[in-house]
Amino acid sequence: MTCIILTEDYPPAPGGIAQWARGVARSLAIRGHRVTVVTRLGKNAAPEAQPGIRIARMPAWQWINLRLLYLYGASFFNILRERPDVIIATTWQLAAIVRPGQKLFGYRLVTVYHGLEVTKKLPAYQKRGLLKTARASALNIAVSHFTRDQICQKLSLPAHLIQVVHNGVDLERFKPGAPPADLLEKYELQGRRVLLTLSRVIERKGHDIVIRALPSLIGEHPKLLYLIAGAYHQDFYDRLRELIAQLGLENHVRFTGRLEDERLADIYNLSELYIMVSKGSGTSGNSEGFGITYLEANACEKAVIGSDVDGIPDAVEDGVNGLLVPPNDIEATAGAVGRLLREDALRDKLGRDGRKRIEQRFTWDKITGRILDLLENTNE
Repeated sequence: MTCIILTEDYPPAPGGIAQWARGVARSLAIRGHRVTVVTRLGKNAAPEAQPGIRIARMPAWQWINLRLLYLYGASFFNILRERPDVIIATTWQLAAIVRPGQKLFGYRLVTVYHGLEVTKKLPAYQKRGLLKTARASALNIAVSHFTRDQICQKLSLPAHLIQVVHNGVDLERFKPGAPPADLLEKYELQGRRVLLTLSRVIERKGHDIVIRALPSLIGEHPKLLYLIAGAYHQDFYDRLRELIAQLGLENHVRFTGRLEDERLADIYNLSELYIMVSKGSGTSGNSEGFGITYLEANACEKAVIGSDVDGIPDAVEDGVNGLLVPPNDIEATAGAVGRLLREDALRDKLGRDGRKRIEQRFTWDKITGRILDLLENTNE
């Protein structure tokens, strides 16, 4: 099979969509399929040698005013070159671009829905485009039950038209390891009990909830340190800095800024516990479609704490690989963190069982196998 994966984000770009695209591309190539990834040329995007994968990076995708024109051009240039059997588009907006070419070129279209691009408020013309794309796709995949339900509700579609296929994790890349000495020194973490969030530093990720929970924990755990890893939006970063100063937590919070892709597993292994208590979509539409970082932390045998909202319960099963707390609940967040800091046996068990859960259900090989099985069924 010849396959094109159409994605605006691909490593070293951060984020769940980038990791999804790389994980599926590599698994398809390992299975012997011919894969081309069409993506944009992001910052620090060096040429990559990946067996069985051709990566076509288009620098003009960053020219905002010409973005759609170059998306069309890049997509159809590679369709003519590769003559794919299947195109996998990592958002419905990308799928809409190649939707008209299915009959002419004979490929099948797979559209992936992650969450935010569906749950945010869409103008009427975009909602019509989303509906046309969903109906025209050979296979529609949502990364969580929440995302599937949002699509079906928004478009009045029956649930069976959208298949749930979760995100995956590379267990060779993310695995338990000793905390790297250079990072321990860089972030002054020697002797500290590290609580980690790895994400974009934006309001919906709930960093402020964790910070507000810290004062009730520090008395019992004076060595506790909250490590906030990831690129930040300046306005929200400044607000967090003000909050930290108001609460007198300067010695208990560190920011790393954006991390290199190859250091992500190292950051997880610096920590004792992973937390991301996202605030949920509510009326804003800013949703958490799944939460791939929970699985990455689990792969490193770290217990996780997430909020019981949006697609997070698909990634975090309460009492299985971590704990769930109500969104925007400072007291419940502090309680969950305190419990796992006190109960070493429970924390270790959740981390170990989290990795076993990934081995059974969330490797990229299993995720890709599920996609191929569903594609085969569309031929029947």
